[in-house]
Amino acid sequence: MSPHSTWNNMAFKDDVEEVGEIRDCYQTGLKALGSDSAKVRIRAPRDISGSVFLDQCLETVYPQAPRWDYLFCYRNEVFFMEVHPANTSEVRSIIAKLTWLKRWLAENGASINKRKARDHPYRWIGTNGVHITRNSRHHRLLIQAGVQFPQEVLIL
Repeated sequence: MSPHSTWNNMAFKDDVEEVGEIRDCYQTGLKALGSDSAKVRIRAPRDISGSVFLDQCLETVYPQAPRWDYLFCYRNEVFFMEVHPANTSEVRSIIAKLTWLKRWLAENGASINKRKARDHPYRWIGTNGVHITRNSRHHRLLIQAGVQFPQEVLIL
């Protein structure tokens, strides 16, 4: 049986609790996303293993860092979601947030990082539409950084 054929909520929760800095931040389903959960459409909601409001959880530990917003586990894969204005002027900010997230995962979040989604784990959700042109210089910068083109709603 492949690791993607069954989804174990407790295993993801255990992985979150293994990361000292976010130990107490696990939430069931997409609860950690609060009102931003409306920006996520999941085909099989029962397959969500939980979520973490990473930005809020790490605010006191890294007050000046460009923290990423959320992470959640769906079908045993972790997706990292940033809800932020999707304008060309914000591309460098998103790349800085992603750089910080990758460093934090490497240094502190190995148990979470091992579940990172194989396809497009880093998702940018625009707060008021997407105002970046596909095939633009800004789009290429995002691709190079590993961020999928911004979306208004994340559909999995």
